Amino acid sequence: MKLVNGILALAAAATLAGCSHYMGPVQMLDNAQPVGSAYTKELAIQYRMLADSQSGSEAKYFAEKGLAAVNGMLVPPDMLQNDPEVVDSGPNPAEIAVARGQLVSALASGGVSIAPYEAAIAQTRYDCWAADIGTFPGDSQSCQQSYQTAMSALQQQIALAPMPNLPPVVPAPKEAFPAPVKPATHGTQVPLQEASFLAFFDWNKYNINSGAASVLDSVLREIKSRNDIKKIDIAGYADTSGPERYNMRLSLKRAKAVRAYLVKSGIPEKEIAVKGYGEHNLLVPTKDNVREPRNRRAQITFE
Repeated sequence: MKLVNGILALAAAATLAGCSHYMGPVQMLDNAQPVGSAYTKELAIQYRMLADSQSGSEAKYFAEKGLAAVNGMLVPPDMLQNDPEVVDSGPNPAEIAVARGQLVSALASGGVSIAPYEAAIAQTRYDCWAADIGTFPGDSQSCQQSYQTAMSALQQQIALAPMPNLPPVVPAPKEAFPAPVKPATHGTQVPLQEASFLAFFDWNKYNINSGAASVLDSVLREIKSRNDIKKIDIAGYADTSGPERYNMRLSLKRAKAVRAYLVKSGIPEKEIAVKGYGEHNLLVPTKDNVREPRNRRAQITFE
């Protein structure tokens, strides 16, 4: 069954092109030292084992994925292409699609940090199963059975994972969420440098929810009431749950979502600067892998 792995092939080709002498993908992966998170390191090791156990195009396929993971990249599980010539000869496409959705959901729910070993096993055995290459060497179970075993263990660990330092599941005190700006009194305005707004986001989301929309409406009123604003700065942030690199991208998406809301309401885009800070500059300091709603935010300030 055909798989989508063109991006990985290009990445591997670029890596090989930079070598002083040619080494095949499998040999290069064997000589590489994995870096990155515990998950990407384990992913590289598991793809290396699969590549070393195969030959030809099968070995190259796993080696290219391993070469991406060995550099700390978050390598996604492959997606199947529709190919009528192989539908009847390979794994059931519908079953594979369900398995991929299950796997992606577990990885996005914190599986890569909660149980990196099980997550890596589940992903590599999924790819082995979907590629229809056969039984994993040294294992009496098929790749499909190995995937299902690892997937069950991964889901269980996610469900049972402790979340230290999380606040009780009760409404946060009002002072926990700073007021967006002090209201003006007696016709005076808050100094520009003190005008600061915080919009909060749901876990693993960057869409503007009702609470954030209310804050941004206040931002719009503040902008329209002043004539001393030359620039609007939007800084996006994330809590510490999930991989750091992922959270950096998520924080930037939150900042861009705020910008889009303001632009849609008539604020010129050229006057808005956005930046994502990921897990840095936490509003509430926490340990790693902690879901803290007050850290999932975008801060809007003015110059």
